[in-house]
Amino acid sequence: MNLNGIELVVFDMAGTTVEEGKTVYQCVKKALERVGIHLELEEVFRAVGGMNKTEGINQLIDAHAPEASDEEREAVNADFFKILIKKYEETDEIKAFPGAVELFAELHNRGIKVALDTGYSREIVDLLLKRLGWTGSDLIDFTVTSDEVESGRPSPEMIQKIMAHFGITDAQRVVKVGDTQSDMEEGLNAQCKYIVGVASNMYSREELTALGATHVVSNLMEIMDYAKV
Repeated sequence: MNLNGIELVVFDMAGTTVEEGKTVYQCVKKALERVGIHLELEEVFRAVGGMNKTEGINQLIDAHAPEASDEEREAVNADFFKILIKKYEETDEIKAFPGAVELFAELHNRGIKVALDTGYSREIVDLLLKRLGWTGSDLIDFTVTSDEVESGRPSPEMIQKIMAHFGITDAQRVVKVGDTQSDMEEGLNAQCKYIVGVASNMYSREELTALGATHVVSNLMEIMDYAKV
């Protein structure tokens, strides 16, 4: 991976740059119990990882409890956001993944913009950024959330919104980094030059490659090696 000519790197948040102990998926799992859906954490992650969470929850209800009423669906989503905000306000698990801050700085040293895109809502992102101490810092140049575009991942709209913000017209000058299937598909749909998968106990290197990753790393420090070349 050669970063010469790259103008923008778009990172996912939870599971890629932000460690939050899979709290978001635990909260989805808990909220779904309202309509009698009982799934394992890995099932939830693989089904809705990286997606707009409202869209993901509704897809899971369609698959496992299609008889649920509109009122029940709304209640599940309300439960999810209520539980998640409370958890994020109270948990001590929120922190930057090792190497994230250093990588952002190294990319900036090369004149490359750093952006975050996510399946979270703006309210949740602002809470996370505050908890991380990233609000108002020069670490991140731009953030976009799935509720700020017509369609979240795997649609390319969030990446396209970021590109438009910076006046970048060629996706071959953009790198996408993430840890889920929807991240890989988003990068493919946006036609990014490189799509970097971050392997985990949820998605292996082989799986991410099969899903479209041009490169797969085990941690962000590996991307640092490319950034320093």
